[in-house]
Amino acid sequence: MQSAALNRFTEKSAKIVSMIFIPPNVVLWSMVFMGYLREAERDRFIYSSVTAFLFGFVLPIVFFLVLMKQKKISDIHARIKEERTTPYLFGIALLIVGLILLLNEGVNHDTAALWISYLACNIVIIVVNKFWKISAHATGVGVMLGAFTAISLTYTLPLLIAVLLVAWSRIYLKCHTFAQVTAGSILGAAVAFINIKFF
Repeated sequence: MQSAALNRFTEKSAKIVSMIFIPPNVVLWSMVFMGYLREAERDRFIYSSVTAFLFGFVLPIVFFLVLMKQKKISDIHARIKEERTTPYLFGIALLIVGLILLLNEGVNHDTAALWISYLACNIVIIVVNKFWKISAHATGVGVMLGAFTAISLTYTLPLLIAVLLVAWSRIYLKCHTFAQVTAGSILGAAVAFINIKFF
């Protein structure tokens, strides 16, 4: 009885972690926080936040839900890798539009570099997805880890814990293997760190 209750609690916890750290959430949080740290002008902070809200959060979620309603995606975790191609392509298109808007507004280098990191990772993921299923959840949180570690080591430990929690949740829910979440985490962290630190 106690074991069954523990299993239910663990599964519920894994689902909550997985939902909290869905890629659109991560994009929005990280962009707002980066804007808060780096945008000296209030108007640019608002502009970058609204851009992230529309092109990194609202539209990807709406499109995903439409695909689910049309039965083109079988479940909320998109476990079947072939079903991930269309939302990835749409997400890449949105990230390109968002990047053009951000660059046109002249946002801070780090704000643009963070957005470019998400774009670059999505391009890698869609290519890899043809042969193998890499974790977009882990990649997204990995981008946060790499980006904010490049700014200050103060952010490293809490974001590393977030990466580990996301990796655990995706493995526990049988959405990904250890290799897939590890690859996603390393991809996101490396791309964002290099983008912000050296470009």
